Amino acid sequence: MSKHLKYIRLLTIALGFLLTLFLFLPLYEIGGTKYFAFLVIFGLSNSSFDIFSLITFLLPSIASLILLIKKKNLELVSFLLFLLSSFAFLFINDFNAYVNKDSLFEIIKSIQIILIILGFLNVLLTFSIALEKESFKTKDIVEMALFIALAVILDLPGLKIRVGIAGGSISLTMVPLLLFSLRHGPLKGFLASGVIYGFLTNILDGWGFVYYPIDYLLGYGAMSLIGFFKVFILDVNNKRFTIKGALFLVIGALVAIVARLMFATLSGIVYYEYTFWASFVYNVTYLLPSAVIVIVALLILYVPFIRLHFNSLK
Repeated sequence: MSKHLKYIRLLTIALGFLLTLFLFLPLYEIGGTKYFAFLVIFGLSNSSFDIFSLITFLLPSIASLILLIKKKNLELVSFLLFLLSSFAFLFINDFNAYVNKDSLFEIIKSIQIILIILGFLNVLLTFSIALEKESFKTKDIVEMALFIALAVILDLPGLKIRVGIAGGSISLTMVPLLLFSLRHGPLKGFLASGVIYGFLTNILDGWGFVYYPIDYLLGYGAMSLIGFFKVFILDVNNKRFTIKGALFLVIGALVAIVARLMFATLSGIVYYEYTFWASFVYNVTYLLPSAVIVIVALLILYVPFIRLHFNSLK
């Protein structure tokens, strides 16, 4: 590890723990009296227990602990946790007002801005750590463009079934995103599915950029999670179809789709003020049938995909 990368890692870890320490600083005020965040979050000081805010403050420390392990793929996990917590800090004020509506507490605006800035700084630092260990070749970029284009095509109106008035559809658009993440790993997969495809489809859907962080960046970025199962699905020592590989292909796809379901559910809670179960059930109506057809498609493509992957490495 280069010296400057080591310092970046240490700085990121320190900032992550610092964000959690804000739990013990006076973030709330009423009638000129300041209250510590943990008093409000844990339901003290005449307020309701706020699990959303608690998780938001704990995620940076969890991400820092993971970053201490110094594993390549775990750096992406740390990056995703920092990213999730950073976006959560954007919504914590509105959510706190909703959950603790009887307490009349408000987050001091300047502190919230500090939390958001530090959070996204951690996101950039963690991403730089993960990116330095990746090499991007011209063919990787071309392949990324092709898979993203295929995902966009599969999301066209004539090739999907719309469900409900608040968005969501049954389609095969996740298939190329999952295959690219499986072939190139979670970091490049997140760039392709979350950052680039998420941005493009957010514009094409026309819902507004406010929905991009959770529904698109994190929702479609979750497809990259299948990349963590690459060593089990594409075994370099056994370059052919195996029951074990097919099983992990299904497991990896399910992990990614369930993660997308969780982000879609969170979006319903934050943007539409649904209850957890109302948002969960609504998103299950289109993601469950999508999961079935996507997994079937992946199993059909598994053998030719193995050949394509290993032949391209020669």
